[in-house]
Amino acid sequence: MKTYMLPFALLVIVLIGIGFFIASMSTSRQQLAKQVQDEVNRLGTLPHTNATYDHMTPEDFSHLEELTKKDPFAYDFVEEAKSLAEYHQPEHIAHEFFFLDQYLTTGDKNICVPHELLHIAIYLENNRTDLAEEKIPFAERYRDDWIAWAQQTQQKYPQYYKHFDELVSHVDQALGRLDEHQYDNETLTLIDRVEEEAIC
Repeated sequence: MKTYMLPFALLVIVLIGIGFFIASMSTSRQQLAKQVQDEVNRLGTLPHTNATYDHMTPEDFSHLEELTKKDPFAYDFVEEAKSLAEYHQPEHIAHEFFFLDQYLTTGDKNICVPHELLHIAIYLENNRTDLAEEKIPFAERYRDDWIAWAQQTQQKYPQYYKHFDELVSHVDQALGRLDEHQYDNETLTLIDRVEEEAIC
């Protein structure tokens, strides 16, 4: 009996340690979520004309960058919002803040590929092929995860994604053309159709 007690005791200690580690990580993320929410709320009070965030500059994101720099996934949302601010896209900045909050609150790494395509179109329309080409493999990498997520959403809320098959087809066509460096009006038109059909 004694020969079995030591490994069992070690297993219990390891499991307890893992439990404390997970609890610590959860608490840390909750604290970060609160800090980020407070900063996003502060940014929402900055002067604006037609929409919240419409006068944000890259410098306004410095505190969010500092808060999220140890979490690459969260930091990417901030950097994307920062890039979009340069092209005066307040609605898309708000989307990034929403997705950032969802990630920090739930821990789920959900990426809305249609929104990624819209950002790629913004960069292409502003002659920032470099930024667009950074986003293309990112969108491709999360394509399958997004489809699974969207299908679950559709099942839960049937009013969403009424033309789901067409949406997926347009997403795939756009990604295929982007992957082949076809940054033309046909590709941008496909992305416009994605925008009409997508809900994330």
